[in-house]
Amino acid sequence: MSEKLLTAHDMELLTCAGIYVEPQALNGPALVFPISDGEGGEIRVLWQGGAYESATYTDSRKNQLVFPYLELYDLLFEAACPVHSVLMLGAGGCSYPRYLVAHHPEISCDALELDPKIASLACNYFFVDEVIRESNGRLQVQVADGVEYIKSLAASHNKRYDAILNDCFSGEVPPADMMTSEWMRQVAHCLTPGGRYLTNVVSAQVGEEAHQLEALMDAARTVFEQVEIVPLDPETDPTEPDNLMLVCQRA
Repeated sequence: MSEKLLTAHDMELLTCAGIYVEPQALNGPALVFPISDGEGGEIRVLWQGGAYESATYTDSRKNQLVFPYLELYDLLFEAACPVHSVLMLGAGGCSYPRYLVAHHPEISCDALELDPKIASLACNYFFVDEVIRESNGRLQVQVADGVEYIKSLAASHNKRYDAILNDCFSGEVPPADMMTSEWMRQVAHCLTPGGRYLTNVVSAQVGEEAHQLEALMDAARTVFEQVEIVPLDPETDPTEPDNLMLVCQRA
């Protein structure tokens, strides 16, 4: 869908159909619309570039996770230190940050989103403003470039996080700046001792389609004491791409 093709009449028709369109999002038009959960309930989704980017239930389950891969971020609780402060990069509709602060009153979460239009959609359509109020500000959403934020924080002696979570993608791969040893070093500087860095990766575990995962792990191993890959589904063919979580722990 091209922004140039969206006339005022098109926007009106989409709105009447229950579809909100943000034509000026950085990666192309973003659509918000409801779908069925298959059990009589409703899921509101953020669709962009041919894929669902975020989703939320609209009933009493609104702070539950829709996408199973997000549950892998709970591996942060296996860190060697108590978890009180979390940074989320590539927050999108803030599905995991909302879930995190709603279910863990001891945790505060800073959620970073590069695109101000997507951050606005998160607040207006994905209950982020509501959760910020209900959590007394333990969830904070910032419009910022994750690479620049980490670079600046690593160079300072300011806040450190017990866990840093990354769900940033450029197309179907992590941004190139987030796959280097220098990036891993900066992330480690932003963690408390024993803290964890978790990043979502869509990749095969072995074989020809695992080269980006291998590069990411090589970079992580130059910095972190512990590095492991956790698949969403252990039964998946390891030569086929799937959601994986790269889990790194600082000494």
